[in-house]
Amino acid sequence: MATAAKRQRSRIRVPLRLILVVPFVLQISIAVGLTGWLSFRNGKLAVNDLANQLMTEIDDRIIQQASNYLKTPHEIAALNRSAVQSNLLNLNNFEDTGHYFWHQVQISGVDYVAFGAANGEYIGAGYVNQKGRVIDEVSKMPTGNHLYSYTTDQQGNRNRIVQTIKNWDHRLEAGYRDIVQANKPIWSQVYQGNDGSGTLSISAGRPIYNATGKLLGVLSVDLRLTTLSNFLHNLNIGQNGKAFILERNGFLVASSANEPLVVKQGERTERLLATQSRDPLIQNTAKYLVNRFGSFATLQTTTLFNMNIAGEQEFVKITRFTDDFGLDWFIVIVVPETDFTAQIQANTYTTILLCLLALTIAIAMGLTTSHYLIYPIQRMISAAKALSEGKWKQQVPESKLQEVGLLANAFNSMAQQLQESFSELHYSAYHDGLTHLINRAAFIEHLEKSIAKQQHNAESLFGILFLDLDSFKLVNDSLGHLIGDELLIAVSRRIQECLPDSAVAARLGGDEFIILLRDIVDLEEVARVAKQISKVLTHPFNLKGYEVFTSASIGIVLSTTQQAKPEDFLRDADIAMYHAKSQGKARYEVFDSLMHTRSKERLQLETDLRHAIEKGRFEIYYQPIISSKSHTIVGFEALVRWHHPTRGMISPNQFIPVAEETGLIVQLGQWVLLEACRQMSLWQLRYPESCSLFLSVNLSVRQLLQPDLLEQIMQILRDTQFDPNLLKLEVTESTIINNMEVAGSKLESLRKEGIQISIDDFGTGYSSLSQLHHLPISILKIDRSFVRQMMHDEGCFEITKTVILLAQGLGIDVIAEGVETQEQFKKLQRLGCEFHQGYLFFPALPAAETEELFCSQLLKLGC
Repeated sequence: MATAAKRQRSRIRVPLRLILVVPFVLQISIAVGLTGWLSFRNGKLAVNDLANQLMTEIDDRIIQQASNYLKTPHEIAALNRSAVQSNLLNLNNFEDTGHYFWHQVQISGVDYVAFGAANGEYIGAGYVNQKGRVIDEVSKMPTGNHLYSYTTDQQGNRNRIVQTIKNWDHRLEAGYRDIVQANKPIWSQVYQGNDGSGTLSISAGRPIYNATGKLLGVLSVDLRLTTLSNFLHNLNIGQNGKAFILERNGFLVASSANEPLVVKQGERTERLLATQSRDPLIQNTAKYLVNRFGSFATLQTTTLFNMNIAGEQEFVKITRFTDDFGLDWFIVIVVPETDFTAQIQANTYTTILLCLLALTIAIAMGLTTSHYLIYPIQRMISAAKALSEGKWKQQVPESKLQEVGLLANAFNSMAQQLQESFSELHYSAYHDGLTHLINRAAFIEHLEKSIAKQQHNAESLFGILFLDLDSFKLVNDSLGHLIGDELLIAVSRRIQECLPDSAVAARLGGDEFIILLRDIVDLEEVARVAKQISKVLTHPFNLKGYEVFTSASIGIVLSTTQQAKPEDFLRDADIAMYHAKSQGKARYEVFDSLMHTRSKERLQLETDLRHAIEKGRFEIYYQPIISSKSHTIVGFEALVRWHHPTRGMISPNQFIPVAEETGLIVQLGQWVLLEACRQMSLWQLRYPESCSLFLSVNLSVRQLLQPDLLEQIMQILRDTQFDPNLLKLEVTESTIINNMEVAGSKLESLRKEGIQISIDDFGTGYSSLSQLHHLPISILKIDRSFVRQMMHDEGCFEITKTVILLAQGLGIDVIAEGVETQEQFKKLQRLGCEFHQGYLFFPALPAAETEELFCSQLLKLGC
């Protein structure tokens, strides 16, 4: 029995085919299963990366397009305000203004430009029905407060009236009231056009005032939002993806579905909510967002998430879009996951099926198929990860499988677009958008390389030229910023023509340029370039029919200054440039350490001056003014003095120019006037015999240009109860000559209040009495330089004599400053000069010492 069983078992043989097929089938099955799982897993990873990259790119493109599209209206409104303020545009001339607005609409891409005056008049020009152009006008004459709409020809000339709206008042519109109330440039609410097309528009509004602050009206620029919808519609957002823009209240602003954004409600139309969109994907997405966040008003930052709608997974990205003028929108991008996974899943299933069907054909074919399927996807995953790390040069090799090849081509196209976008961004980051010179950041990199090169080779010298155009602001103010920009472009070209090939030129901003001269020999080489630049800039510039002249102040710093940081070189070159300006402009100066020291001292003096004003560390000294006829004191000049806590008494010649330059002179001058008037009123109460003494106070050019100067002075006089007829304001001769029109009206207003005007330092400003006789001037003060030199300079004596005689002929009193000797005093007396001031009589004294004059009865005046 045992032998028989053993013999039976020995007959049972497992076929070799079965041994080969079963393990093979199992291995292939496992391999196919693993291949399918890995393909699906890697595909999901690729989908997530690609979806993130695609949605980020689309989001950036939408933001860039919207920003560029929406900035134009406010730029035009700002340009029009500048044109009005520069008297290039006369808003009272509706014929020219309408024609001007018509041309702006034609060339700028906006739809409507208008001005609504505060008195109800209105002028506007723009498109109607997105085709024809019209000019609208409301004026007391000739339209009689009715709105007339005129068609125009190709040159913007009015043809015929196509519409009339009686008694139309733009001031009743919500947009006008909102802009006036906001008192700044803002956006209007999105609104529907009046043409019945349902097109949405938005208006950029900007209030405009005259020189006295009175509201003239509102400048507005309108544009349709159809362009944004068209842009979204033309975007490639997967196969079924959508993008839309909405407001916080949920209303649609633009949609890639290119659907009407209004809905008919009876006889009127209303704006479409995102939840009412005719596109199912947009509608379902909006409803999901409302359910998830409760309200769009709660969204603040960029949000990226997945959502499930009707069993389908969707990728959603929400980005808040705002600007400086009140826009607060949301950009929503939604892409179905199937747009990314359908092809991958189909490829995976097809590969598995082919592998199963090809079991009997060849293992090699199965392995090859697996290789062709997995390898390209793995390469795409690696490339996508590299893209996410900022490595933009990525290319996936083409696959022989059609579907994978299409995906690879799509990926390569996306990577190429990202690389081009990055290249453009990189160029913008390192170049000036106007002149296309490199900018500050790029210049710093070049300078760092030159510094490093010199540190390794001490003979590798370089020089820096810091260039600033002289009187560039005058060009902008007189001819406009467009001509100013043209001048900057032309200047940059002339600068480049003067430079050797190894040099680098950059624009820092405004009218400032900087040049790096590498591998120079000595200072003379740098100076030659500076001279050549100065020379070519003296030639006139022909800019759009204007002949413009300019010059440049140039600061030079050499690498021999032993600076180690780029910012130190830029600072020193800047200091040298400003030194060139202070020396008369249109020249160059080479930096030395003394300039830096003076600059630091100047900065410290300004800082100390600000603290001194805040903490009240100033004191007023009073210098008596003497009458040679009565031999008595007739008045005082108030002079400010500064007792520095560490430096002691600082000369006014040091801190007054700094106060003038920084504008601190306004605050300081008000304090001096207030304190001096207060002190004089106090003395008048204590010593009645001083009630006829006058007070002279210096008035700076910045104070003279203050729009509320008269109100400030009269308020001080009321607060101190000081008689305006005893106040004399001293204005330097150069201040009046350089601001003749403004000075005339301001001084006349002061004179009408009883305040007298003195011309200080007369004779130093190269003017004449013929220039000043029509101004309300009561006193001339002869400058101390003439008083000092007339004793030994016959020319100065004759000038002094002539001034006194002419002033007497015009009924103007004369005060001689700086009288220090008896000889000067007697000579001035013989010339007929009655009033004198100087150390011969009294120096400037503190209030306490001045009061002693009253006590010692040196004043022999009666009330």
